[in-house]
Amino acid sequence: MIDRISIRSNLLPEADYDRLLALYSFVATIDANTIKFNIYPVGNKNPISVCLKKEHKGYIRITFNARKLWFGAKSLLDLNLQQFKESVFRLANCLNLKLSFILNADVIKIEIGANIKMPEHSSSVFPFIAGHKYLQSVTYPNAIYRKGTQYTLIIYDKLNERQYGKRVYNKNLQERFNILRFEARLFYQHPLIHRMTVQDVFRNWNSLIDFWIRQFYCEITYINQPVFDLKKCTAKDFKNYCFFRGICCNDNELLFGLKNTSFSPKARNRIKSQFEKANSKYNNGDSISGLIPGTVFIVGESYKN
Repeated sequence: MIDRISIRSNLLPEADYDRLLALYSFVATIDANTIKFNIYPVGNKNPISVCLKKEHKGYIRITFNARKLWFGAKSLLDLNLQQFKESVFRLANCLNLKLSFILNADVIKIEIGANIKMPEHSSSVFPFIAGHKYLQSVTYPNAIYRKGTQYTLIIYDKLNERQYGKRVYNKNLQERFNILRFEARLFYQHPLIHRMTVQDVFRNWNSLIDFWIRQFYCEITYINQPVFDLKKCTAKDFKNYCFFRGICCNDNELLFGLKNTSFSPKARNRIKSQFEKANSKYNNGDSISGLIPGTVFIVGESYKN
């Protein structure tokens, strides 16, 4: 769930900053105070960029993508808590910084998101997405933004994503899958991350994901959403029914919906068991995989070009 993260600290000695400038992985100077490094994910030949910026009063800001640092740039896999920790440890190791410097740094921006495989292309879904009326709305051909002062919500076509002007995923992948990314970007002013350190992210992992679920996923409304007859729907239809109503697998509303289907007791128990298992894994710090019953998360499988 956790993707890109920006952290800030004034605990880095000047000598350590100068030493960073001499690292072999230093690749570019963006401006007078910003430099970029390349770090290679384990077993991956494509580097991930890490930006380090020197700010006023001796503060240092580091921005990196924890998910890509662990899985690689072209993976759609989702991080769990342990993998996020390992990604942070790898960042400290690659930059030859003390782990305590990273762990005690303040989080000033964090992205929380999930890649969701949709039954239809984004162009068929975007016109029906509403909700979050209290945020400024901006719509592009392949993305929807809901902008606020404390956080921004974004829904975009993941496989249409471009980086440095180049398409990240090939056209063949787009023809086979319809994947939207549902992403929340929280800024330092937001009460949930205000004065939160990286170590606090470890402790409050589920609170951050709960924000994504309750304030983003569950608050989305769909205009002219499909009508489902629970007495006639299939298991797939039932999952889509839950998705379009923002029902999570730990909601009582899901159990109520199941009771109104014509599924056999065995089928109902199987679906209920799947959701209970996903919820248990999530509560134990695993990824959000399976928590949203109306979706198929890209987990355990890497779609490569």
